[in-house]
Amino acid sequence: MGVSPLQFAKNFARLKSDLPTLLAPDLKLLRLIRFWPDLKPLAGKVSYRTYFDEYIPFIHHLVTEQTLFDFSIDELSALRDILRSLDESNETESTRDLNSHKLRLVTYRLATILCYVGDFEKAIPLCAELSADGDIAFPDSEDLEDLDAFDALRVLSERYKPEHPALGNILKDIYECWEGERSCLNHDRAWCLFVEKNQIGQATLGRMRTLHGTVELRAPLKKDGDSPDTVTFDNQVKSPDDPFIGVVYDSLTAVRNLLKKTRFSGKADGSYRAFFSIPESRQTFTGDSIGLAAGLVAYTQLLKTEIMRQERFVASEVAFTGGLDADGRLLPIDKDTLGVKIERAFFSPVKYLALAEECLADAGEYLNSLSRKYPRRRLLLIGHERLTDVIENHNVVRSQKVCIGEFVVRKAAKYSRATKVQVPIMLILLYFFLCLIYPKAWVFFDWNPQYVKFNASSTGFVAMNKDSIPLWSVEYECNSIDTTSSWRIGDLNGDGRNEVAFVPGASKTLRCGSNANLFVYDDDGTLLFQRYCAKDDEYPGTQPPCGVKPVVVEKVGDRSIIITGATRSFPARLYLMFWNHEGDLLGWYINAGYSGAFGSNFLRYSDSQFVFLGYNNRMECACLYVLEPYSSYGVSPPYTDPGYNLDNVKRGNQIYYVLFPRSDLNRAVFADYNSPGGLFLESDGRFRADVFERDAKSAALSYYLDSSFRVVNVSYDDCFRPCRDSLVAEGKLSAINWSTYCNNLRDSLTYWRESGWVTEGQRRKSEQKAK
Repeated sequence: MGVSPLQFAKNFARLKSDLPTLLAPDLKLLRLIRFWPDLKPLAGKVSYRTYFDEYIPFIHHLVTEQTLFDFSIDELSALRDILRSLDESNETESTRDLNSHKLRLVTYRLATILCYVGDFEKAIPLCAELSADGDIAFPDSEDLEDLDAFDALRVLSERYKPEHPALGNILKDIYECWEGERSCLNHDRAWCLFVEKNQIGQATLGRMRTLHGTVELRAPLKKDGDSPDTVTFDNQVKSPDDPFIGVVYDSLTAVRNLLKKTRFSGKADGSYRAFFSIPESRQTFTGDSIGLAAGLVAYTQLLKTEIMRQERFVASEVAFTGGLDADGRLLPIDKDTLGVKIERAFFSPVKYLALAEECLADAGEYLNSLSRKYPRRRLLLIGHERLTDVIENHNVVRSQKVCIGEFVVRKAAKYSRATKVQVPIMLILLYFFLCLIYPKAWVFFDWNPQYVKFNASSTGFVAMNKDSIPLWSVEYECNSIDTTSSWRIGDLNGDGRNEVAFVPGASKTLRCGSNANLFVYDDDGTLLFQRYCAKDDEYPGTQPPCGVKPVVVEKVGDRSIIITGATRSFPARLYLMFWNHEGDLLGWYINAGYSGAFGSNFLRYSDSQFVFLGYNNRMECACLYVLEPYSSYGVSPPYTDPGYNLDNVKRGNQIYYVLFPRSDLNRAVFADYNSPGGLFLESDGRFRADVFERDAKSAALSYYLDSSFRVVNVSYDDCFRPCRDSLVAEGKLSAINWSTYCNNLRDSLTYWRESGWVTEGQRRKSEQKAK
């Protein structure tokens, strides 16, 4: 017998109240999946239709490639059943189309995981469904019996393609993505395994995430006994007693001790400054699971350019779990979480799992139980006692030859410009002929970057000099980068040569992550630093950053600043980050909405004040705010929202925050917002903020503000008045006195104070009373 309507209403209200408390979007989605058995029997009942109208958008919003990443086969199957049921009951065409799209995402992800483990009996029908090839069964052939899942998938993609090309292409896509994962080598990232725990500490969900890291050798070690290293995670400095990142300090010590015993001992003579992040993750992890991966990333970062013409890389077909102590010993994993981690690695594209040798026996038992069910999946365990053993394992850390001809010539050229040397005539002749063959060897060749362009394969960029001659190139681990990529060039460190700040944008590739990574290169192409340009967990929401715009600002005093602005949706917000030329985070700020183009909607008012014109989506209008780049922090107002819990956000320390409410013209044309049109400093010292009230670049209002960012007067452009007059003629607006109208617009301008919002009109009345 079902529950009563009243009890169901309470259960549904509890569901909605639970969702905002779950930070990770996949946990929200799992909560919705668990509620489906209560909702499904009520389909078709008119009195319960409103519940479906709320439930369906929740599901559609949360089903993304990233959200499905850690889902198991059973969870994906359950979600697929829900979407198929909703597909049958959706009434509008737009909702059906969206549901169909989400169903394809889930089906493709489920088919991919089934291919990883070699369960082609179930994977092939799913791929056939995606390709609209009808009912196609898996061919049980003898030549597939001895192949592992990876090789069998390659054979199947070739076998199906002649008669079923659409099906063959889907299988080929899965195979090529898998092959790309296996063949990739990295300097700055490694796969890590974690677990999600419930409120009583039980491991409930395995997670596999990419740990990104940059480790830089700094000044000589201090001798006062203080910790010589600094570890920053997601742009926040962490202490050695941090429950998750603290273990990285031991990893850095282990790497330093290891390097002291090698020919690279010079890499151990200074302090380390480490920057780590786990992009696209809103979880708060604990434990030492990050230690081994962090140590390997630190090792490859410190040895990434060696004169021996090879570089160290971490193979992407290996996943890591477990910690390191300061002596370089691998720490065992909690048995309560080991099985969950083994299972997560098993249903993934990795070939190896590296962990402490002490855990091998238990890990083998878990692995054998899975292998009996999926015999084609052959995950291999790598167990070692010390970090040195892991590094010497060529399945984990690999060396790759690199061309240094150009590198040596360029370094020699720089050296010749910097020193006076006696050069024999024969060497001069040889050098002359070398320059004829290779013009870049010429000591006066212009190596200074002036602009960049995408490379031929659209996987990176080429730095060009003023004569449009290629200087050096960079490639990223993306299928392709697109026009969302952005770059700026300028002399950041004051050496008279240009550095390149670049953000790779890729709308459809996981390997480029969130499009929220800033890379800054020296004039010779050396990576100076990489930074993650968002602050996770500072604002509620589920979507990853969808783009970053870097702006290189001219020197402020004796320093240079890079500003990055990363955007996210649902809810909309902008992450502003201020970096110095060494990659240190100076300040950060989150605006509750987007910002317009940085060029016209950003203004440097003084060395200590930057002004931004943008949107405030919570307040549904354009806004202006003033920040101090060296000390800014926190979130913009408002601090209440009916859809999101903002109780725990850090309130911003903005100097000023101003709203430009929508005009009656804007509301009459059914626009969602007015929009920022440009920010200008007038000759009399006032600021002018242009706000579009209709279409872009039309019907603008100009707000004039004094040095305290208080409105002085308001005017309108040549388009605004005719547009409004036409609406008056149509009976949509009332006729007005234009002088009075502008004064009303002025008085509607709204400011944020600690006590809340206050309008210009309210301030004027208060000041009148005070007189």
